[in-house]
Amino acid sequence: MTDDRHLIHEKLEQATAILDEFDVDVWLTFVRETMLIADPALELIYDGDVTWQSAFLIGRDGRRTAIIGHFDAENVRTLGVYTNIVDYHEGIAQHLLQALADYAPHSIAVNYSEDDVAADGLTHGMYRLLTSYLADTPWDGKLVSAASIIAALRGRKTPAEIERVRRAVETTERLFDEIESFVRPGMTQKQIADFVHERIDGMGLDYAWPKPFNPIVTCGPESAMGHAAPGDVVLQRGHTFHVDLAVHKNNANPVYYMQYAHARICSVLAAWGGDASELGETDLSPLDSTAAQTLMLALAKYPEMLTAAAQDNAPHDVTFYLRDLAATYHSYYDAERILVDEEAVKRARLALIAATAQVLHNGLAVLGVSAPNRM
Repeated sequence: MTDDRHLIHEKLEQATAILDEFDVDVWLTFVRETMLIADPALELIYDGDVTWQSAFLIGRDGRRTAIIGHFDAENVRTLGVYTNIVDYHEGIAQHLLQALADYAPHSIAVNYSEDDVAADGLTHGMYRLLTSYLADTPWDGKLVSAASIIAALRGRKTPAEIERVRRAVETTERLFDEIESFVRPGMTQKQIADFVHERIDGMGLDYAWPKPFNPIVTCGPESAMGHAAPGDVVLQRGHTFHVDLAVHKNNANPVYYMQYAHARICSVLAAWGGDASELGETDLSPLDSTAAQTLMLALAKYPEMLTAAAQDNAPHDVTFYLRDLAATYHSYYDAERILVDEEAVKRARLALIAATAQVLHNGLAVLGVSAPNRM
């Protein structure tokens, strides 16, 4: 189970208990075209986007139903956390009414709120569609706000979320330490922001709000107040210096992808149970497949790439290399089983993936990013 799938599973388990706590029978998240208009609550119960009208129903009895357009359905199946998946071709209304009949709820919580924007994801158009589907049914007029449910679900952190918070704190503190070491009197706000952008990009992170305004840099009385973009105001001795920034990373992020490759290798090595330091003198002649040769060639490029990246002051080149190396490893892992019975072949393959883990670890360290053993 991937990190995101595990997290979604934890949140769905939480949601079931919260529904019972608030005496609500069904929580319904009703969405469409989420790449254009995202419901903030959707990320808590589904890892992806949808195109057609889609309904995610969670019951207090533990049942979970996803009613999803045909071309989005495979993504929900792959996630593997919904007990019932309805794959429709023409119109959602009858499928939704049938699902509600199965649940027989006295009330249906939906995502609207006058006070909490994070619980106000149901658009007015989707609300009108939903009420038209429910007209003259037992659930006509039975919609209630899911704001309290969503607030509880977002506020109560699962073990997977706590681990993500811990990693986020480590990354943020490392970034602020680098900013503190870099900044000197005489620098402009723009120069400081450019350095922050270079480090954020080099660490493979994304911007939580638009890059031109992230970070916000203020220093001294001449700085613009509020959310202004960094300008030409010069930091001087005695100024109060303030940096406001926000970054995020997820499984679409290249750094996450690299970290996952490292953790995946560590999992294989742990399953083997031997000492990886003893693989250095292993005979590699059994590594004669195309997938193994491709991975070895990728590893051989690391020293030259690192030297060029240092000479060109181009940390992003390290990110690109590690991203491609992680992809090459995943392809190799899918092509060949590592822990085979034949000892010589097994040790050669273990030596190859151990070397890959070492390069990933070293490269991530250059970027100031951790290489976790488990994810």
